[in-house]
Formats: sequence, structure tokens, C-alpha cells
Amino acid sequence: MKLSTEGSRAHWTAETDITGDTEATTALVDELVTRRTLELAAESHRFDHLTLAPELRRQISLLQINAPAAPNDPKLLAEQTQLAAALTGMYGKGKYCPN
Repeated sequence: MKLSTEGSRAHWTAETDITGDTEATTALVDELVTRRTLELAAESHRFDHLTLAPELRRQISLLQINAPAAPNDPKLLAEQTQLAAALTGMYGKGKYCPN
């Protein structure tokens, strides 16, 4: 939850103050959040064959289903989050050009 909150703050800052620094911060925080989410999703599979309360089973299923499609390799994950942050920055810096 804490990482998710930090990720939201980083995104808000990067989207309202578009700089190289905010882009880099967003990429770093996204990398941390994604890495931890992938770890938790992988760890959750140890409960797949247990009988759990329906609410808990649903939470675990949602964690597994909503895990990001991201590489486990740290270098590739860093590259992916940097590219995503750069693309968001480019979109935010775009200018409207009337005909």
C-alpha cells in the first residue's frame, strides 16, 4: 500500500511538473512497485491448493490476475519503466498545432 501511494504521488508530480527529474523518479518508483507486485503475485501461488475463505481467495485471485505484464529481469524491468515514463512525458509535452 505504501509503495502504491508513493507511485501515485510520483505520477501526479511527473504529470503536473514535467521534467527529466520527475520522469526519472516516476520510472524508479514504478520499477519498485512493479517488482514488489510481481514478487507478491508469485508468492501467492503457494495458496492455490488451499481451502480459503471466499474473501481471501478473491483477494489472492485479484492479485494474480492484475499482476502487471512486466519482465522479471531487473535490467528489462528498469528499461520498461524508463520507457513508459519517457512516453508519458512526451505525451504531456505535446503541443496542439491547428491547421
